[in-house]
Amino acid sequence: MAILLLIIAIALVVSFGLIVFVGAPYVPSLKPHIEAAFELLDLQEGDLLLELGAGDGRVMVAALERGQRVIGYELNPVLAAVAWLRTRKYGTRAKVVWGDAFRAEWPPETKGVYLFGVKRLAQRVDRRLMGDSTGAKFVTVGFEVMGKQADATRGAVHLYTY
Repeated sequence: MAILLLIIAIALVVSFGLIVFVGAPYVPSLKPHIEAAFELLDLQEGDLLLELGAGDGRVMVAALERGQRVIGYELNPVLAAVAWLRTRKYGTRAKVVWGDAFRAEWPPETKGVYLFGVKRLAQRVDRRLMGDSTGAKFVTVGFEVMGKQADATRGAVHLYTY
């Protein structure tokens, strides 16, 4: 029993602690931030949203309830499982990817990108979208893209259009 508890403890430390060296710590998005993000993104029914760091899936569910499609990327296997459980009833409109969003191929029909992360990740999203001609919109919660003027801001949520 003690070995099982030790294994579980190590798995949780790795899942929630060490991931910050690659991604961002788990901090759930607050409802006012989610509402502001969707107001700024102004996505239509059927549009595709990428959530980088899907966490517990609450932003994914908000997109799905608005009729959008969503792909959520999550490094933490525990949180990826929680997001999958929360979104599985939406069928093919929802996809949870356990892995690094920056190593994945982003679908060309992507209309929006949501990130509640850290500055360095916002910079990476900006660089990735710079060569994109699809007109994708990017919202970042809590952090601005350094050296770039946001197209619009609602509290801690900043919008950039590419």
